[in-house]
Amino acid sequence: MIARLLLLSSVILASGCTGIRPAREPLCSEMTRFANAIEPGNEARVELCVDWGPRCADGAEAASQPVLASRRCEDGGSVPAAKFCDYLLQNSSAEFPGGNFGAALSCLGGYAPGKYLDHEWKHARVGTRSMPGTEDGVDVDIDYASATKDGPALLRIEVKAKRPPFPDDVIRSRLERDDGRAIPSLSGMGACSALSASPMFNGTTFEASYPEGAWVICDATVSGQRVRATATVLRYLYHASMQRPMAARRIDVTLAKSAGEWRITAWEDHAIDYAP
Repeated sequence: MIARLLLLSSVILASGCTGIRPAREPLCSEMTRFANAIEPGNEARVELCVDWGPRCADGAEAASQPVLASRRCEDGGSVPAAKFCDYLLQNSSAEFPGGNFGAALSCLGGYAPGKYLDHEWKHARVGTRSMPGTEDGVDVDIDYASATKDGPALLRIEVKAKRPPFPDDVIRSRLERDDGRAIPSLSGMGACSALSASPMFNGTTFEASYPEGAWVICDATVSGQRVRATATVLRYLYHASMQRPMAARRIDVTLAKSAGEWRITAWEDHAIDYAP
């Protein structure tokens, strides 16, 4: 679902009004969970609309009953964002929208949420690359615009999960251990299927640049919330009769990250035979 609505009628409001709580939990736990759920290389955001009135409701909903407060949360089709939206709809204040921003701001670290409950924000944007509890490479941006005569208050929380660097140093160490010598080259490439188009594989320059051959990492990915990685490692040697480099070995590698360190969990080494 792209957008969710929560309306407060006069009947509900008669039982009391709940403002946002100035405690760091549980909002920050939910916000951290949302941020860490975004796969590397992807991004997602939620946009929370709150209004002490009907302006966050669609026309049909607002017309069906008296509305004193309304909330709407858009998730952009992201499953983690949808779950976070569900939380925000039940745990945000329509009466004090600045408090929603202050509480979210406190999750970035170094801010006291209670300080912002009564502050009249007009527009603010704050971001961090190191929100407490989030994985490395996860950026969190908060954008807030207060209510005006032209529109309700909007709070956007956006997460961008960068692709972490591939742990090629772990592969290099394994190759050097197995071969008993330093590896002169270990080039990181893109797709294995695109290697032939690389200038590296020009027959004349390859023989001069890599007399002992070259190791190439391709089809490298880091997934599973940055704790699993896979890659193909190819050993290229110059083939004189073909006058070009040819793949002589293929190694399919799987790595896992535990306690902050990458370790190889699968290493499938295959010799490549071909007829010249």
